[in-house]
Amino acid sequence: MNLDKLGPDHIHVATSYNNLASVYCSKKEYDKAMEFGKKALDLRLKKLDSNHPDVGNTYYVLGNINCEKGNKMEAKKFYENALSIYTQKLDKNHQKTQNVILKLKKLLFWKQKTKFYFELYILFCFVYFD
Repeated sequence: MNLDKLGPDHIHVATSYNNLASVYCSKKEYDKAMEFGKKALDLRLKKLDSNHPDVGNTYYVLGNINCEKGNKMEAKKFYENALSIYTQKLDKNHQKTQNVILKLKKLLFWKQKTKFYFELYILFCFVYFD
């Protein structure tokens, strides 16, 4: 990272932080990933408009990290923030917009599946222990 040349508040440093967050997430080092993701978000919010597509990219990465950690509801919040930005600044058919919609659909499917298995478990307990 060109931190020495660019300085800690340069927008390109935020891009590096965002990339490091993705790398650490793929390595399943979620705490490190969150650390860099939050740094990227803080710096991007400081330097860019809150609805800039790069801010949306960081929300998307933070959604991925939370999803991988099992924090599905937190992931949903980040994905919704990304979707809000992407639908404002990019076309609804843009690949980034479609990717985040797919992530939200997967979360919805997970939620429905979890509810189904929970209801099945309750039914099993009711029948088995009655």
